[in-house]
Order: sequence, then structure tokens, then C-alpha cells
Amino acid sequence: MRIGNEERPVKFGINQTDLFCELRGIKLKDYYSLLASFETGDYMFGDIRDLVWSALKDGARQAGEPFEFDSLTVGDWMDSDPAKFIAETLEQLVGSLPKPSENGAKKKARKPKLV
Repeated sequence: MRIGNEERPVKFGINQTDLFCELRGIKLKDYYSLLASFETGDYMFGDIRDLVWSALKDGARQAGEPFEFDSLTVGDWMDSDPAKFIAETLEQLVGSLPKPSENGAKKKARKPKLV
């Protein structure tokens, strides 16, 4: 994602979700309720800002890059084009979700084999 005048890695997943929930002091069920609100438009800019922050922080971790910015700094970066960042964030978030199999059914996770 191009933000803060440079290209930065983003990562949505378990660690990003945990960072977001820790930042907000919420439980996983509240996170999923927030994600559902993106479909209806019933969210605040701070929700997107914190989602972007958590994805940038985990993207930097995974890439082995430092990330010492707080969510307010990320909000400052987003001020240049808020609509672009909202659209890009939601597109990347949706792209990170599990895909249904070709026949339309969700793929089941395999149980690990115990040896």
C-alpha cells in the first residue's frame, strides 16, 4: 500500500486481527461485528484507520521492517485521500478472506494428523 510517501507492506490475518483487537480493547466477536458494519456503511473513520494501522504493523513485522508509527500517524497519512484508503483497505481485506471452493462450498480445514 502506498501510504506515508512510501510503499509499505500490509498483511491481514490472525496477527493483524489480534493487533486490532488489542489496540481497541475488544474481543474477536466485536471485531467481526465491525467487519460486518463495513458492508452497511455503519462505521467511523477511526475504524478504518485502526484497521490500516494493524495491517501495516503486521505487514512490516512479516517483512522484517521496523514500524514505529501509531494509529494517529496513519490517520494523518490517510488524510491525503481518505476515500482511496477506505476503498483500498476494504479491497485488500476482502481479498484476504478464505475463498469458497469451485462448487460453491467452503473448504474445510483439515484436522492435523496426530502421530
